[in-house]
Amino acid sequence: MKELKKILNYTLLEIGNWDLKLKALLIIIGIFIATKLFTWIVYRLLQHTKKRNDGFDTRYFSLYQLGKYFLWFIATYFSLNIMGVHLGVLLASSTAIFVGIGLGFQQVFKDFMSGIVILVEGTIQVGHVIEINDMVVRVTDIHLRTTKVINRDDIFMIVPNHKIIEQSVINWTHNTESTRFLIQVNTGFGEDVKLVRQLLIESVMEEEAVLKDEEHTPNVRLGNFGEYALEFELLFWSHRMFRIENIKSNIRYRIMEKFQAHNIKIPYPYREIQILSNDKKNEGNNR
Repeated sequence: MKELKKILNYTLLEIGNWDLKLKALLIIIGIFIATKLFTWIVYRLLQHTKKRNDGFDTRYFSLYQLGKYFLWFIATYFSLNIMGVHLGVLLASSTAIFVGIGLGFQQVFKDFMSGIVILVEGTIQVGHVIEINDMVVRVTDIHLRTTKVINRDDIFMIVPNHKIIEQSVINWTHNTESTRFLIQVNTGFGEDVKLVRQLLIESVMEEEAVLKDEEHTPNVRLGNFGEYALEFELLFWSHRMFRIENIKSNIRYRIMEKFQAHNIKIPYPYREIQILSNDKKNEGNNR
């Protein structure tokens, strides 16, 4: 036992009046391992619960992030105390240094504060589909300084948190029921509008991701009489907001196939140019 105490009290590092003993180092290592293990277990439990429960509230992940940062702060604080480093004295003696660092890291501090707001409010959560800077993305991770998102091309991006707070962000996930989308289709003035409407409805009804219940029945509107075409608007509802461009593309392919089968033309802008002969020019000048 004496030998064990002697080993534990062995001084690993000594600087002036301060020293680091083996016992203190082992306790610090134990604190960090326990903290890491605890946060990992909580995260795995949340992931497991999310997979088993379709209505899982993803705000628990936001609370987990805040709790994790707080727990690591407590672990670091106690570890410093065990080492004999008192945080209060260190902060008081380094005020001027921290002021200089603060001025240099204003943007980083801004991102940290924005991250706390995002995590506490819960208006944007992991798994949400949002639109920022005219780009639709899905949130994969929310950290104190940055938020990780993935776009429709499966490219991961890192967004500073202050941009999410300061800019107008559309959260598509808040619409829990469904979202309405529109495809604009132009046809010539001489086409059979009833046939056009029928073909558009058939094209959208053949898509699995489109809702077809009584409340969300697809519809076709004659939006406007354009300069060179009739402007139809095909309206439909879907839950799959994130991949909606693929769904729209499938519907457009069907529309093209059906229009070609029924000889319905999609017109293009055109201009009529009249070239006057010299006689007509002179006649116009005499007038």
